[in-house]
Amino acid sequence: MIRLRNNRDSPWCLLGDTNIVIKQEEKVGGNIYDLVQANWLINFMEECSLLEMHLLGGPFSWINQRSDEDAIMERLDRFLFNSAWSEMFNKATGFLEPAIGSDHCPLVCNSYGSSKRRNRDFRFESKWLLEDECKQVVNNAWKLSRG
Repeated sequence: MIRLRNNRDSPWCLLGDTNIVIKQEEKVGGNIYDLVQANWLINFMEECSLLEMHLLGGPFSWINQRSDEDAIMERLDRFLFNSAWSEMFNKATGFLEPAIGSDHCPLVCNSYGSSKRRNRDFRFESKWLLEDECKQVVNNAWKLSRG
């Protein structure tokens, strides 16, 4: 990837799990963040002239799915891009979607931009049935709707 930086005029981006927290504010719970890894990613971003897109939807992209003092939340997933990509997609917006069936939140980029998420019709996802809480959520909603 570092070779891509040699052609700074070409638009390019990286989207996904970096597995690195770059500052303490991006981590809640567990051990303190790894400064060596953080510096590696920061240096990589600087060397490749990469910017990071602010993602709507929350500060954390990974949750270990435990509760109380065992809970850990981290910002591991990122959308990085160079200035040529930014010029080409100057209205791009990034979102973290809810994590369903995974411990990572999916990243979504609308390259044409959107200042806010549009309302979509509700659609039941069959993969939700794999979630332990699904039955209880449906039961609670059913009880509320019946008064």
